[in-house]
Amino acid sequence: MLNKTNRLLSTPLKILYAALPIIFRAVSYYIGITPMLNAVFIALVLIGAVMPAIDSFSVKNYAPAFCNCVNPRLKAFTFVLAAGFFADFINRCVSVYYVIENVRYFVVLGVLVRTVSALFALLSTVYFTFTAMSLGKSRFDFRNLKILHLAPVIWALARLFEALEQAGVDISDASGSILKYTMLFAALCFFYFFAAEIENSSGAKPLTVMFSNELSFFSLLFVSESVLALIKNGFSDLSYETVLVLTAAAMCVFGFEFRRNIIKNTESEN
Repeated sequence: MLNKTNRLLSTPLKILYAALPIIFRAVSYYIGITPMLNAVFIALVLIGAVMPAIDSFSVKNYAPAFCNCVNPRLKAFTFVLAAGFFADFINRCVSVYYVIENVRYFVVLGVLVRTVSALFALLSTVYFTFTAMSLGKSRFDFRNLKILHLAPVIWALARLFEALEQAGVDISDASGSILKYTMLFAALCFFYFFAAEIENSSGAKPLTVMFSNELSFFSLLFVSESVLALIKNGFSDLSYETVLVLTAAAMCVFGFEFRRNIIKNTESEN
């Protein structure tokens, strides 16, 4: 049975864990970032990631991740996620053109990785569009899409590989880069467990709940870090890579709502 007594963290406490690193980072940008402030920021991020992760395992039996019912709220956020993937599709297409026109080294590898990212961003757009439709009054069931379930997983893997390939380029923005790697790794894990839940009718896995939380948390951190960096350095630093913030924001709200929906259904069953 799921109730307040067997949950380790209350909702306000979870919000506090998520908000503290962002508030601290904003203050750090204002007064000047130092190694000590970076260490405190990392500690707050670890606390914000680990505590809700532990909390995800405090419930033994969750409701199924997907139910045959109309869910307008989750449907809306799924459409938002589809739009986020479409934004990244456009972003990757522009990136391919940029690499071909401006980069002399590793052109073949760079173009290949970005092309794969673009392709699976488009397939993910299609996938989550159909997923959103199946959460409404449509008789279509997205669980019949078979191979498309892996599209977001491959997108996250390609995006992570691309981000690591650019590690030397992004060394001047270490915090933003590390948050990007962590967010994409969380996305890879979440979309894998999301796909695994398709065949699971007994109840959502705690790992699915955990990674939905990690995805929304690290996506939120990446978005806030990117916005703070833009405010500090000026909007002249805008580039095609900045569009990833839109995709991250979409993953943030979807991960949050997906987890909230599982918790809500678990409570209603008990």
